[in-house]
Amino acid sequence: MKLIYLKIQKYKNIEDIELVFDQNHEVTLLHMEDKKDSKKKAFYLEIKNKEKQDSEKLNIFDCNVSFNAIVGENGTGKTNVLETICNLNQEKLSEDNLIFKVYKKDDIYYYLINDNDKTLYIHSSSDSIKEEKIKPFEELSSYSTIFYSEIPTKNVIEYRQLKNISFWKEVQKVQLKYIKKHINNNFNKESVLYLDEDYDFNSEIEEVSLNYSINKVKSEMQLNQLYLEHELKYYPNIEKKINKVLFEVTHEKFAQVDIHNVEEVTSCIISIVFSEYIDESLLKYDKDSLKENKQTLLGLKDFLDENLNIGLEEERKINFQDIRKEIKSITYTDLIDYEFLNNKLKDIKLFEDEYTKFIERIENDIDIEDDNESLIIAKKRFCTKKFIESLFPFIKYGIFNLKWELELSTGEESLMYFFSRLFQTFRKNPSIKNYIIVVDEIEAYLHPNWQKNFIKSINDFLKLKEFEDYNFNIIMTTHSPFVLSDLEDKDIIYLEKNENGYSKNSSNEIVIDTFGSNIHELLSHSFFMDDELPIGTFAKSKIEEVIKLLNKNSELIQEEHLLCIKIISIIGEPVLQERLWSMYHSKIKNSESKSKSNLLEIKEYLEKQTK
Repeated sequence: MKLIYLKIQKYKNIEDIELVFDQNHEVTLLHMEDKKDSKKKAFYLEIKNKEKQDSEKLNIFDCNVSFNAIVGENGTGKTNVLETICNLNQEKLSEDNLIFKVYKKDDIYYYLINDNDKTLYIHSSSDSIKEEKIKPFEELSSYSTIFYSEIPTKNVIEYRQLKNISFWKEVQKVQLKYIKKHINNNFNKESVLYLDEDYDFNSEIEEVSLNYSINKVKSEMQLNQLYLEHELKYYPNIEKKINKVLFEVTHEKFAQVDIHNVEEVTSCIISIVFSEYIDESLLKYDKDSLKENKQTLLGLKDFLDENLNIGLEEERKINFQDIRKEIKSITYTDLIDYEFLNNKLKDIKLFEDEYTKFIERIENDIDIEDDNESLIIAKKRFCTKKFIESLFPFIKYGIFNLKWELELSTGEESLMYFFSRLFQTFRKNPSIKNYIIVVDEIEAYLHPNWQKNFIKSINDFLKLKEFEDYNFNIIMTTHSPFVLSDLEDKDIIYLEKNENGYSKNSSNEIVIDTFGSNIHELLSHSFFMDDELPIGTFAKSKIEEVIKLLNKNSELIQEEHLLCIKIISIIGEPVLQERLWSMYHSKIKNSESKSKSNLLEIKEYLEKQTK
């Protein structure tokens, strides 16, 4: 599936703009009078295939992957375009704010309009797409949009067909849950129901919850990356490799638990999972309902405390069957979801079996380094695929931390997180095979070498055998010339501001052969730099100061000589440096009234700098 056309009538700083994402198509969308009701708004739509050579139509990437980039200065509306693609905030649009899209999947075209009250007339002629091949978006099934951004923002909502995998979105979700639990345990429980992402928390709880949330999200990312290696044999293009894994339990209930004791660990997991379920159930009912059913729920809690091996001197084997019977005996109340709890018990039993094997592998390792009761340092190969799978159902409870014994930079973490979260999304949604992946400035934390490798890395990842029946359309904003040099010019949309400050699509006016282009040539283009010299503004100002001194009619004083020598000697661009040295020597040669001592001093300095 691919987005081929986007029309935005009015959205934030965008006004009346058309964007074509597939140059093999020509889309015409016009306002017209409704034939049946003159008071209604209507549109005329025509889609044509452009006549092109087969070589021009060829996708240089793998057949299931296509790329588009949106570029422009800050404030030109790049992120706003991504928001309209993702349908972010479109519930706030007025009836005049038309957002119209056309997608293509196989040989069928699907149109999406943000106002169902508008009438659409499809024009079909001998050289355009037939009407029967153009269908409303509602008929398109099995697709999803994935949104990813490195930029912390509150504008990260989710809905059924949008998967937001941004790091800060995940942190925000975990933090909100943490704070709700804190308020539930310490304040009026009813207040928890009214919390949202804009709630103003005190700074202390916000700081604690933020640190907890960041660590939890990173731990989940690392667990996903280990699973990705097992499942797909894929590891991002990073030199550092994972050799050892730190496995620790972080929940407060594990304070007195030996992490090597399988029964104690399993008991704690049951207690945590069921206690959280009971607490959440109590919150769902009003006070009158609680009077009747509270004892039932608390009775289940007491039963678990009595029968689990937590804080007992003698070891006691966990009897899963007894727990199931106790749950089943109280399902006559609407407070208990037996199926949910029974499935959780199955997950816990699977974890117990895999954790037993994990501990056996650790204990049989002659190179074991640590017998800490709360932390295990294990070789990566001990974390088998089945063991990693058994941990996934309990990530949400903040029970475990599975971390690599490896220090990663922000950029390395960014790449790891991006690919592991993509894989996690695909794994959780096996029925979805068509994705539009929207990425906002992936290069934000990436070293130029990783920017250079990004397109190839994501292409290599998405062409893995496991995804051969998938289709991916990647749409990204970027400022990186390294990213652009891996894309064809036809796949790039150039945005500028018009005289009124609104976004303007300048793609038809700008001709840059981006693919395989030298990044210096890209940067020197007037679209990216309004100067001929693509250097920092401060360096440019100092060079201009030197040029001004060398061009003035009067002679240079000693301080001006030294400034010219200093600036010219540190310029990295050889052609510019050579030209300025030539200007400087000409200036000295023409000087006749210099004192001998000053000239000697300058000459010595000059010789040192130019050796």
